Amino acid sequence: MKKIIVPAYSKLNLCLTVGDYDPQRGLHTVDTLMQTIDLKDVVHLTCRRDGECTTNLDWGEGVEDNALKAARLFVDTFGTKGVDIVVDKEIPVGAGLGGSSADAAAVLVGMSVLYGVDIGALLPLAAQLGSDVPYMLSRGLARVTGFGDEVELLPSLPLLYALVVVPVERVSTAEAYEGYDAVGKKPNPVNAEEILSLLRAERNTKLYPNNNLYQTCSTRCPAIAAAVKALTDLRSLHIAMTGSGSAVYALYNRLDYAEQKRDALLAEGYDVRLCRLID
Repeated sequence: MKKIIVPAYSKLNLCLTVGDYDPQRGLHTVDTLMQTIDLKDVVHLTCRRDGECTTNLDWGEGVEDNALKAARLFVDTFGTKGVDIVVDKEIPVGAGLGGSSADAAAVLVGMSVLYGVDIGALLPLAAQLGSDVPYMLSRGLARVTGFGDEVELLPSLPLLYALVVVPVERVSTAEAYEGYDAVGKKPNPVNAEEILSLLRAERNTKLYPNNNLYQTCSTRCPAIAAAVKALTDLRSLHIAMTGSGSAVYALYNRLDYAEQKRDALLAEGYDVRLCRLID
């Protein structure tokens, strides 16, 4: 029986501008910088002799797992046999780190290898599975626009470390965008070019707002604002909420600074992960 193991890496949004809502697609346009980090799930795929697809993940009645959805879409599109999916979960769920999108992308990539489908044919499928999934087919730094389906890979940043804090309290993606739409005055677009320029020069970005959803999410979930406050120090280059939250993170250009801050946050009882940005 043919098998493959695929790493499913998480991501950070270095910045995020939210655009107009399209009622036909049920999505907002975005302009965001995404960066892969080494926090990952591991996806195991085993070929089946029939067209069925299974998974070890169970999100409850009425909630379809995105990895399973990706497998079924692959089978329906290319007429292949199915797969059994086992996901070793390490990426926190509902934190804005792209865990379900990473799993879906890993399934598409793994099945393309198992069944001899060109990886270039996966992008239309990825776009149907979520706005983060097209980016998740690649790794590294990218400018992602449109509905997440326009992905421009960019030259790598310097070696940086991310200290990621995951609050116990969460805001769902739907709640984040509903709250954003309910606000009369929208935040200004984020200056992605300036933030990227400062990070390349390893300079502090603290004067630049970086996520249009932060105000709404932190109001609904005070634990997000508390985590940002806990992360704040003079040595970090960049502090932001990733995606629609609830995880927030700080970037450092020295591992010892990041380790010192991690140890302090662990002592305060925070759920914190020290990660590395990867190409």
